[in-house]
Amino acid sequence: MTSSATARDRAVLRLLAAEPAVMLAAGRALLLQVAHPRIAQGVADHSDLRNRPLDRLFGTLDFLTIVAFGTPAEAERMGRAIRRMHERITGPGYSGNDPDLQVWVNATLIDAALFVYEDVLRSPSGDLAAAYIDQARYVADVLGCPPGAQPADVGAFRRYMDDMTASLQVTDTGRE
Repeated sequence: MTSSATARDRAVLRLLAAEPAVMLAAGRALLLQVAHPRIAQGVADHSDLRNRPLDRLFGTLDFLTIVAFGTPAEAERMGRAIRRMHERITGPGYSGNDPDLQVWVNATLIDAALFVYEDVLRSPSGDLAAAYIDQARYVADVLGCPPGAQPADVGAFRRYMDDMTASLQVTDTGRE
């Protein structure tokens, strides 16, 4: 693992992952993900999300639970399995292991969790955004995202989200 988040310093990642209300933001993250044309196409071509949305949700939650609460060995094992699955997700202009797309998917999960924590729950444990962003990079690291590909701090993360959301062009495939 390349992230600074190790088994002993995932406390904030675990705090937000354990918060039931954060699950309310899963739809927000998914909508942001498929608003990206290449992700939407990959989902349309390789996923049964439309027919089995809960399976996709539970698969993602299982992965996040293992990364947040499991041992580094368990997280790495899960990461290897997902990287192998992502190897089959390829098409014109997209790949399941594309670091740019991995950064975007992870950013949508971070954004969604912070939205619930900050805007819905009103930051009950104080301002944890910086620590959460730092520790949540571990999620993309487990998937093989190159070191340094993810926003480095809160300011970079907020700029990245602003730039990405401003550049998204939802396709018909994404709408479907």
